[in-house]
Amino acid sequence: MAIDFSALVLGPTQSVFGRAVVITPTMSQPGAEAYSARGIYSNPAVEVPTEMGFATSRQPMLGIRLSDFNTAPAIGDRVTIDAVAYLVHDRQDDGQGGSDLILRRA
Repeated sequence: MAIDFSALVLGPTQSVFGRAVVITPTMSQPGAEAYSARGIYSNPAVEVPTEMGFATSRQPMLGIRLSDFNTAPAIGDRVTIDAVAYLVHDRQDDGQGGSDLILRRA
């Protein structure tokens, strides 16, 4: 018996922690209008190797539930969160119905 992780975990989690975003699908759906969606925004610290050792930087990302989208966002799409524009730099599907969109400021 398969467990529907997306319905049991991701859906309720998005309902509680998700925030409104606007996605402009320039690469996933060229010519399509921007649309509203929900995702869980995070901005964790990451260590970046340098010649002198390591530096700390931030890596903004948006966790999404793939079943919430007819066409999932793709690399190059624009995501606006609280009036700050980002581009999707990478997309990392988790194999259980979710995906992390790795963002870069536009």
